[in-house]
Amino acid sequence: LIIVTPLGLDATTSALQQGLDPARTVAIDTLLPFEATKRRTLMTTPATSAAARDAAHGLFASDGVPVTLIRDSAGFVAQRVLCCIINIASDIAQQRIATPADIDLAVNLGLGYPKGPLALGDAVGPQLVLETLRNMEALTGDMR
Repeated sequence: LIIVTPLGLDATTSALQQGLDPARTVAIDTLLPFEATKRRTLMTTPATSAAARDAAHGLFASDGVPVTLIRDSAGFVAQRVLCCIINIASDIAQQRIATPADIDLAVNLGLGYPKGPLALGDAVGPQLVLETLRNMEALTGDMR
């Protein structure tokens, strides 16, 4: 069993870049700390064997933390959503439509997020957000 942790990549691309066997590869989302998400997300390649998938699921669920399995896609689910939201909020702040504090407050109150997108971006780190967005763009061609 081989586990990779791509930022913004899909499991297949990450496995091939690292010279790993896609049939034995399962990726885990590490953008946010496990304790922050209260859930772990695993991504399989189209070639991942059922044995590798089940072994990874068993390993990461063994402490009682729920595990979600998703199919191969650029940036997992949380990475895609979070980094795009951070990027949009940054654009709003750069255009001076609203202050960073007002953007975070609007998202807190309006969407019920525990932190605003700019506070989340600060917590994740701009380098990781940028790496994730660049890798997603390289795979999908989507500039967002």
